[in-house]
Amino acid sequence: MPKMWLQKNKEEGIKQRGSALPLQRVQPYICSTRKPSRLRSSIWNDFVFNRYTIKQLASKHNRSIDWVRKKLWAYKLPASVITPTKIVAVMDCVFFGRTNGYLVVRDPHRKCNIYWAEIQRETLDEYRYARDTLESLALI
Repeated sequence: MPKMWLQKNKEEGIKQRGSALPLQRVQPYICSTRKPSRLRSSIWNDFVFNRYTIKQLASKHNRSIDWVRKKLWAYKLPASVITPTKIVAVMDCVFFGRTNGYLVVRDPHRKCNIYWAEIQRETLDEYRYARDTLESLALI
């Protein structure tokens, strides 16, 4: 059978390399233990929450510093979704100097900031505007 196969290929002008038998050569698929997106998110979590430096991440993953930077730049933050529910709002202003400050509205039960705005003066109008904005989002 191999002779007939070789003769047929010679007649058709097919050049055969390797074995004379028509064997399918399969290269094993080598996959890493982590998916790329999981790897990217683990690098991000180490960088942000565990306070690893880029140099430490490069040595941990046996990669270059540029590779780690590309992975960090490619990471997309998940969109923060605030579900419209009734909350207890705690409002406060923080100033850095006489004219630079922020008005922050926080939900103490969820432990997250739900609204913030840069302000120049602490007035009742700023608080009213923050409350109107939260009411339009159906949070209050």
